[in-house]
Amino acid sequence: MLKNYTIDNVNDEPIAYIKMIDDKTYHFYWYGFYNKKTKKREFKENSFQQETNNEEVILKKCE
Repeated sequence: MLKNYTIDNVNDEPIAYIKMIDDKTYHFYWYGFYNKKTKKREFKENSFQQETNNEEVILKKCE
């Protein structure tokens, strides 16, 4: 079972974080890709369509 999980890209920098709220709900936090040359994050905007403008994306398990 997935609990809390950090997603890394090839630069060993986290690009996202998934937090388990309960059995049916997860929060997905997008950080963006890390550019090793510029030492900055790119594509930080959350491009997922949501009902609210919260920082996290709320994922709900379908029945």
